[in-house]
Amino acid sequence: MDVLITYDVSDRQPEVKAAMLKKGYADHWVVATKQYNLPDTTLWKGNLTGPSAAMQDLQSVLLTLRNVRLERAVAVPCDVWDAVPGDPHG
Repeated sequence: MDVLITYDVSDRQPEVKAAMLKKGYADHWVVATKQYNLPDTTLWKGNLTGPSAAMQDLQSVLLTLRNVRLERAVAVPCDVWDAVPGDPHG
């Protein structure tokens, strides 16, 4: 299943995001040649067993980075959506 995860962390957001990207998450998707860019602390990944798998991935990243506190997070199935494409991340 495709899962969307969004989160806030206390520090080191660029490192958290980079580690999640290495785990196969993406900060955008492409449909019919149009790229949809997600907000900076929102990622998605396909072929997961469910939202809890995304939360486990995020928790494992935070354990490796140390001294980064997860302030809030939510992971949900992402099969029906509507979006504004947005600008690419810098």
